[in-house]
Amino acid sequence: ESSHHAALHGLYFPLKFDYAQPSKTMLNLPFNICPKTLTRLGTDYSQVEALYEKYRSDLTSVCDEMAQVRARILAGGYSADFSHGEAEILYLLVRETQPETIVEISPCFGYSTNYILAALTHNKKGKMTSYEMTESTNGIPTEKVIRGHLSSKWDHARWSIQIGDASKADI
Repeated sequence: ESSHHAALHGLYFPLKFDYAQPSKTMLNLPFNICPKTLTRLGTDYSQVEALYEKYRSDLTSVCDEMAQVRARILAGGYSADFSHGEAEILYLLVRETQPETIVEISPCFGYSTNYILAALTHNKKGKMTSYEMTESTNGIPTEKVIRGHLSSKWDHARWSIQIGDASKADI
């Protein structure tokens, strides 16, 4: 069993939050992370470990599926820049907070997108919009690349993608 603690160093969440006025959910996140800066607040991981226990069954099936997805992404010459640990924490965050709306900035080739979409599927609620500036990769439209990397096990109706600069979007 791999260690899930190292993923908390330099953790990145591709989710949109209003840091000026964090929601009550953000202020009460069951993680040892500052809601304004998303930096670690110590080394007590008991709350994160509790979430691993709470969602163990679902997360195990997600990780099994994602091993195949990651292999397919890499075999196609693309990268999966998120680590397994970061992706698992991202999944747990989405499962626990039950967001209605997620905005993902720069989904790259869809690896983190899969984890978010898996969580939304298991939550049976929520929608995600991904914004990517790159129009194509190796002559293939970015949307086609990402859609080709999404697991068929997730509810694709919960996801949409916008190609272009997210800073110019009405989010």
